[in-house]
Amino acid sequence: NLKLAQILRPTSDVQSLKVIIDKEWITESDGQPKIPDTKIFDSIFELVDVWCPNINAEEYRAFLEAVRFRMRYDGQKDHTAYDVLTG
Repeated sequence: NLKLAQILRPTSDVQSLKVIIDKEWITESDGQPKIPDTKIFDSIFELVDVWCPNINAEEYRAFLEAVRFRMRYDGQKDHTAYDVLTG
C-alpha cells in the first residue's frame, strides 16, 4: 500500500516506494493476486516487529494506533510519522 509506505518513509520518493512495495507484494502474496487471509496476521506482525525497537505489546499497539491515525488523516505533513515511541 503506497499510503502506508509514505507514512513509514515520508522522505522517500514515490517511485522508490513503488519498487519496494512490488517486491514485498511478490514475497508476501507468493505471486498471487491477493494475500491469503491466513498470512495477513503474519504480515502485519512482521511489519510491526521491524518498525518497533523492542518486543513489547504496548509499543506494538502504539505503533499500530499511530499508523491508523496517520492513514485516517492523510495529507498531514508530519515527517515523524513512524516515530511513535517518543514523546
